[in-house]
Amino acid sequence: MAGRKPTVSDSEILQFFINSDDPFLTTAEVADLAGFSTNSGANKRLTELEKQGYVHSKTVGRGLAWWITDAGREYLETDDS
Repeated sequence: MAGRKPTVSDSEILQFFINSDDPFLTTAEVADLAGFSTNSGANKRLTELEKQGYVHSKTVGRGLAWWITDAGREYLETDDS
């Protein structure tokens, strides 16, 4: 079953990290910035980006903290979208 087409591109999600004053973002913060109605949508997208090596995560308390990797920064530099 194919999922719904993403309304926010990978580049847009990675750009949230570049534009943030914090070195990491929580799943809830990304969900809010991306306009997702639930954290699960953001978590799914972030997990995919992590599989591609563009972000890393760490469990902090009951949630996850995410940060962009060098590969994610390079992806943004070369992305044409």
